[in-house]
Amino acid sequence: MSFLQKQKVPLLSALFVFICGILLAGLAGLWGTPNPYNSYALQAARWLEGHLDLGQNYAHLEIAYFGGKYFISFPPFPSVLLLPLIPFFGTKTPDMLLSVLTAAIGAAFSAKLALSYGKTENEALFWSLFVTIGGNLLSVMCTGWVWFWAQTLAFTLLFAAIYSAKKGRTALALFFWAAAVGCRPFSAVCLPVIF
Repeated sequence: MSFLQKQKVPLLSALFVFICGILLAGLAGLWGTPNPYNSYALQAARWLEGHLDLGQNYAHLEIAYFGGKYFISFPPFPSVLLLPLIPFFGTKTPDMLLSVLTAAIGAAFSAKLALSYGKTENEALFWSLFVTIGGNLLSVMCTGWVWFWAQTLAFTLLFAAIYSAKKGRTALALFFWAAAVGCRPFSAVCLPVIF
């Protein structure tokens, strides 16, 4: 069986979620609009300059003030992922596209997880789409704003963690779980599921 045949359901699920996300974002008029809540890009850019603080106050952002400096108050893992993009995009990273792509990857992991539990291809595709576009992730993934992308990324990382744990890849499962906590701290409650 070829790689494409083995990965048919995860790829179909990812493609369907990606297309839905792109269409929904287009219908909502989110294409080509700058992201006013680009906290992670601002943080990553400052990190590359050798600073932990933002360097200035952004009144429209949810930030923390400490010791005369301004900091992003959200967990930092999404900023880590943006580090390689900052030299190319500056603080105008394609956050909405990244969020939709992240959801598509989450759909693929959810399909792989369903298949690993013995579901048929049709069942795996159904449940994968049910947990991604069948709930509020559909609207969350279409916005690249700070909170929304972190939620989408945590969703995907948790599915990657659970799938890795199911496959016996403990270190990888714990890495994905820790990264999810670095997006949304509430993800910590999923540790018993991973074990």
